Amino acid sequence: MSASTESWLEKDLVAYRDWLVHRAAARIRLLYEPCYISAVISSGEGDRSAGDDPTLESAIGPLKDLLSAMDAAIGRLYAERGVAGVRPRFSMALIRLQHRGPMTVKELAGQIDVTHSAMSQTITAMRREGLVETSTGSDARTRTVALTDRGRALVPFLEAEWRATERAWAELEAELPYALTQVVDDITAALQRRSFLDRITQQLDRPPDGEDEPRRASGDQPRREHRA
Repeated sequence: MSASTESWLEKDLVAYRDWLVHRAAARIRLLYEPCYISAVISSGEGDRSAGDDPTLESAIGPLKDLLSAMDAAIGRLYAERGVAGVRPRFSMALIRLQHRGPMTVKELAGQIDVTHSAMSQTITAMRREGLVETSTGSDARTRTVALTDRGRALVPFLEAEWRATERAWAELEAELPYALTQVVDDITAALQRRSFLDRITQQLDRPPDGEDEPRRASGDQPRREHRA
């Protein structure tokens, strides 16, 4: 919980390029271990009448909606340009393979900064669309990933779209009274002063409104004083 959550805020927010999702949708959807933030990003609206269920409200929910909308816009661009079978999250991997040549799954995961498991799923999807091919690596335990002719032919468009998206983002940010890059810098500075783990711990140990004691895990027992 604490490690993946803190990593998201301190690492992914700094890389606001990846915040555009099509750069790192795999990171957003697959890298985070099961925790509060991953649940917010993947959950639906749910049953609004379900009592005091805390998962029905989230300050991060609007970010999920924004990321989804931007990701969908890039997907629509692909469809309009006749780029079938390519998901926005494929672009970084395909571009890196073009510039760096064949890589193992582990190496490619390191390049994209996702887990080995997340990269394996992406590779499976790209291979199904005929964008990459895999072969046995230096030993039987590794796989080498390389572009197919189709994947290679798409890279110029993906690179052009990447640059266009960067320019579009810069244009959008110029319209904002408070730039996201400044938000990122401010959040990063705040987390350097006091980590997100410390902040969560303090909130968890603080009694919720209307309660005298902080919540305990189900297996915890309250301390009792022993009397003589």
